[in-house]
Amino acid sequence: MGTAPASIGSLLLRMKWVLLIVLAMRAYLLVTALQQQSYLTDDSIQYLTIAQNLSEHGAYSQSYTAPWTPDCQRTPGYPILVWLLGGQAWAVLIVQHLLSFLSGALIFLILSRRFDRLWAMRGAMLYLLQPYGAVFASYVLSETAFICLLLAWLWSYLRFWEASDWKWLTISMLLLVLATYVRPVTLPMLPIVAILALVRGYRQKRFLLGQFLAVSLVPLLLLGPWYLRIHKLTGVYAMTSMGPMGMLHGRLGGLAAWQQGLGADEDDLYMAGDSVAALAMGLPNVRSYPPGRQSHETEQLAPGMTSLTWQFFIYHPVDAIGFQLDAFRAMFQGVGYGWARELTQSKLAATVLAGLQLVLNLLSYLGLVLAIARWRKWSIQEAMAFGTFGLLLLVSAAAWADGRYRAVVDPMMVLLLIFVLWNYESTYREKNDL
Repeated sequence: MGTAPASIGSLLLRMKWVLLIVLAMRAYLLVTALQQQSYLTDDSIQYLTIAQNLSEHGAYSQSYTAPWTPDCQRTPGYPILVWLLGGQAWAVLIVQHLLSFLSGALIFLILSRRFDRLWAMRGAMLYLLQPYGAVFASYVLSETAFICLLLAWLWSYLRFWEASDWKWLTISMLLLVLATYVRPVTLPMLPIVAILALVRGYRQKRFLLGQFLAVSLVPLLLLGPWYLRIHKLTGVYAMTSMGPMGMLHGRLGGLAAWQQGLGADEDDLYMAGDSVAALAMGLPNVRSYPPGRQSHETEQLAPGMTSLTWQFFIYHPVDAIGFQLDAFRAMFQGVGYGWARELTQSKLAATVLAGLQLVLNLLSYLGLVLAIARWRKWSIQEAMAFGTFGLLLLVSAAAWADGRYRAVVDPMMVLLLIFVLWNYESTYREKNDL
């Protein structure tokens, strides 16, 4: 692997120009977002409203006026972070940029357990150089916090895998639960990583009881109260009421709109999804509202929406495949121009940022293809990175999918790219030595 550089400081000095670009880009986006107050989207308003209601009324609610109807749509991870920061957008953005740098440090830690520090630093800098991460850190959005927790989970889970220490497994399960509270897309990962941990413990005959307690009690104790809350409010055991909404307005509405040649605007998705659901279930049975508050933020869809969506996909298999491939295309073609344009209010800045992101995207995609080509030689780190990448991508695929939905797996592609580049460099060096 070569000789490791003397210190982190010497590495940063070697990469000073990359570091300067990273710092300049992030400083520009942070200052611009704060000066122009361009850090808000529809989701941002919901997060800030919940944080404000927690502070002023002690209610976890999206309501703007009384009654403060309990919210069932947004999981509490990110709204509570916003609340802890006083609901101040400037504080949220500063913390998010710090978390983004922490994500770079976690990539360094993950890679440094297999490679020398130079290669690990290359991976960290490659991630921090991506405009997508810097742009989303400048919005009041959950992506930055989620990515940091996801990488922290991967690092701690790999530590467990190396040492079979149930304490590291406990930490990793805790971090994965916290990530799930920020974005529920990691919910399917909980049973998968739990089963993998138990199988490894069984094969090694080490700490099986401790591992079982870690993978069962941590999710049960931390997620159980939230599930009970949602059940009390909706009568359904779920993480969020957004699941059925995503099925109706996203996948069901998306496929129906795609079949009819409609667009992917919210109005098209609502119209197409509601039409299919109303024909199957009757319009009065599609959605309901809690007493005293009838709004988009409080709507609750029928529990059968998920099964209806699956049926619709099964009955239209060819269209379903084409629709999902189109969703994947939308996620991978996004280069962030629209997000950067809204944030900076500058066509020039948005073009430069999108151009840089496009170059880095193509590099990551090439690394992904090359990584898949050598899948039989994967290390456990590569397998974990690709498994996380694939699962989150599948869960996130929806009608309105764009680069934002893919951005949460960008760190996994960076990890795979570094593995590929290191492998090819090692092979080239060995051939030259011969």
